[in-house]
Amino acid sequence: MRATIRRTTTKIATAILSVAAIFAFSHNKTYHRYLTESSTEDPVLVPVMHTFFHSLEKPQDKREDEVLELWKKEWTNAGFDTKVLTMEDAKRHPDFEMVKNIMEPIHGERGYNALCFYRWLAMAASGGGWMSDHDTYPTNFPLDEAIDLPNNGKFTTFQGHIPSLMSGTAQQWDKMTKLLMKVKVTKSDMFAFEAVIKRYNYSVVVDSGSSVLYGFEPYDSPWKVNCEKMANSRVIHLSHFSTKLAVKDGLYPLYPLENYVNKENPFGFDTRAMAYNALLGNWRNQCGRSLPVSKS
Repeated sequence: MRATIRRTTTKIATAILSVAAIFAFSHNKTYHRYLTESSTEDPVLVPVMHTFFHSLEKPQDKREDEVLELWKKEWTNAGFDTKVLTMEDAKRHPDFEMVKNIMEPIHGERGYNALCFYRWLAMAASGGGWMSDHDTYPTNFPLDEAIDLPNNGKFTTFQGHIPSLMSGTAQQWDKMTKLLMKVKVTKSDMFAFEAVIKRYNYSVVVDSGSSVLYGFEPYDSPWKVNCEKMANSRVIHLSHFSTKLAVKDGLYPLYPLENYVNKENPFGFDTRAMAYNALLGNWRNQCGRSLPVSKS
């Protein structure tokens, strides 16, 4: 009888350890994956950068597809794996229906601001890690600082309440989704996140360094890049609003405006990817930044 109990106990303990090992591996794999060139080499850790993207099936979606493709290319060439999360990932979160019931009457079934809230759910359901907007690109992002999440995995934001670059464990992303709902600010996730930072500042690390450049500010003059600014940043966030400002301020040489800005494209939104690619190309050419060869 005692022998039977011992065997049963041993089997249970072994099963628990096996499950724990599987969980630990998958949990680790969320933040990075192992890349090996051959079975005889030591594995190389590759960090993962996530973004959230959902096509609204409108004519202007093509321009956003181009921005997303540039995002994939730039992060891959910077040494990251890229993972694009979708609504299907958000739906895997147990709070999806609750959030949907709040957002849909306000923003519509597929409204832009509703989708912005869903990205937090998608990250929590997908194991957490790094996330950037699909128009945020790497400049000088140290890979050794991307392998392990900053601040021991505590939720961290790098552009204040603007969710252009963030990190945290799955538990931290899940906690943040609940706080976003708790503050009851439904205009946009950006304003809700601002309220979370103010009311529950202990729950977020706000990195106030110069990690994120914004818009076309790296240009000192038309087509002339400030290499020092770019060297001191991790990423550059090239949003719709920053693009509109470049056009509004008449900074035509910072954007291919002569040929592409017109009544149909008054703020340059249709050629966002082209403008961003030009800026990144100017940076590489003027600051001695060669484009790495993709590992994919």
